[in-house]
Amino acid sequence: MIEGPEAAALLLLALPALLAIGARWSGQYPVLVPQWDPGAEQRAASLLRDLLSDAEREELARVGCLTVPSPSIPSRVYRVPAGAGHVRVYEAGEHVMSICVQPTGPLPSGDLVAMHKLMIEGDEGEYLRRTRVHWSRG
Repeated sequence: MIEGPEAAALLLLALPALLAIGARWSGQYPVLVPQWDPGAEQRAASLLRDLLSDAEREELARVGCLTVPSPSIPSRVYRVPAGAGHVRVYEAGEHVMSICVQPTGPLPSGDLVAMHKLMIEGDEGEYLRRTRVHWSRG
């Protein structure tokens, strides 16, 4: 797990994606969406490996998603898919909602996972305000 100055540096790396998400929901779309070079997927995967613990990396490889505990609700976890797709939210083991975040442009899959993890852990309330929530019918 990364802490201290490294965590702050990773958050700065995620800032362009966070700003793009904010622009998406505020209606202010960037004029140009930069395309990444061929090594971007490898760099994103490397960054994600550095960000995750051994257990988190193993879960992502084995199950295809990452479980991120809610910092504010003890019984809540977010299941972040390894690539694009809805984040599923569980409370006390029950699926309660799915969350959709649509970046304004394509992102490497490792950056998508890192973005969700950093946003949830950094400011869960703001994360939820910037997403589209689909409540589960129970």
